[in-house]
Amino acid sequence: MMLKNRPISVRAAVSASAVLALALTAVVVVFAYVLAASNASSARESAYAQAQAWADRVADGTPVSQIIDESLRAGAELQVVSRERVEMGEFSSLAHKPWLPAQAETGELSVGSARYEVVAVPAGDARIVVAVAVETETVRTAVVVLAALAVAMWGAATAVTYVAVKRSLRPVARMTADVQAISDAGGSERVSVPPSHDEIARLATTMNAMLERLARSDEARRRFVADASHELRSPIATLQAHVETAPDAGAGEVRVHRNLALSELERLGGLVSDMLTLARADDAGVAAEFFDVSECVAGEVSRLRGAGRDVHATIDYGPVRGDQAALNHVLRNLGDNALRYSSGWIALRMETDGAWVKIHVDNEGTPIPQAMREKIFDRFVRLDEHRGRDEGGSGLGLAIASTLAGAMGATLTTGVGPDGNCRFTVSLPLAKEE
Repeated sequence: MMLKNRPISVRAAVSASAVLALALTAVVVVFAYVLAASNASSARESAYAQAQAWADRVADGTPVSQIIDESLRAGAELQVVSRERVEMGEFSSLAHKPWLPAQAETGELSVGSARYEVVAVPAGDARIVVAVAVETETVRTAVVVLAALAVAMWGAATAVTYVAVKRSLRPVARMTADVQAISDAGGSERVSVPPSHDEIARLATTMNAMLERLARSDEARRRFVADASHELRSPIATLQAHVETAPDAGAGEVRVHRNLALSELERLGGLVSDMLTLARADDAGVAAEFFDVSECVAGEVSRLRGAGRDVHATIDYGPVRGDQAALNHVLRNLGDNALRYSSGWIALRMETDGAWVKIHVDNEGTPIPQAMREKIFDRFVRLDEHRGRDEGGSGLGLAIASTLAGAMGATLTTGVGPDGNCRFTVSLPLAKEE
């Protein structure tokens, strides 16, 4: 669970190291077991060979006392056991009593930390019992060395796995950066295709094909919107002029219908104009020039005051690089939004924050709900529960403002002003004066 949100390189390294640790542990355990068994077998064979050699000498008539003396001088662990008792000799460093039952031929004996393989061989009426120590120190040293090598291999393999996986994922990181840099689905930007011809290269190729399809689809959509908007302007203008210049039919119901038709034609003309503005902004973007933001703010303040509204203003110097006409359009749309939905005053305030100049457009009204603060800038979105059709616009004003702001490197957000009222903020990067 802790690795769930970790990078793939970390997860791969941890998984590989866990598997390798289990494998190396098994290797060390098996090696220790096999080496210990081999040493025990060698000790048993040595004991048997010694016992058989002593038994053969007894069978050849060598006195048992001589065999005992020779074994003591040789440092051998030997006993000669009769059927009733120990006839002669005893283990010099082991138990002095015979420990093997009459029917046993081999066995093991532990004295402290030492282990012995014991073999009994018949020698006439007696048995020659020989004990040979099992070499445990060699096993211990070999296991320690092997374990140290296993730990070193485990660490090296873990590091190599991490580095290898991270290097193999570098094309994915480049693809991620390329995708993040793509700001428009209809643009010409594409992701880098690595030369490896592997799964990642196929993924990059597939993504480029998808971006190509999106670009064609977006181009068709923009062309349709631009062509439809352009073609609709002429008949709408003709109808509006015809209704406006039609002979006065007098008072009453006919006049009401005439005024309604003019109002709806004006609304439709505004909608078509907004759609054409969006299409042009999508296709051509905005120009880049050096200008002072305060000029745009001052112009919008004058326009709003001319509409008979109480407008508060805080204007300061703010040099930026962008499209002054586009910023005027953004502020006009925000001002129209404030005119439409404000219950009282409107405020435009400039604020310099580090490398940014911010234009706050506040109005005495309810802030946009938190859940709608991003969606409100989508096209044809209105807060219908608060804005009726007659009061609300087409739902394109804020979308146009957001599109134009983004095209000039600015951001448009909405939130709550210091007095708890509705606020829209345009943030533009400051530019050095030329």
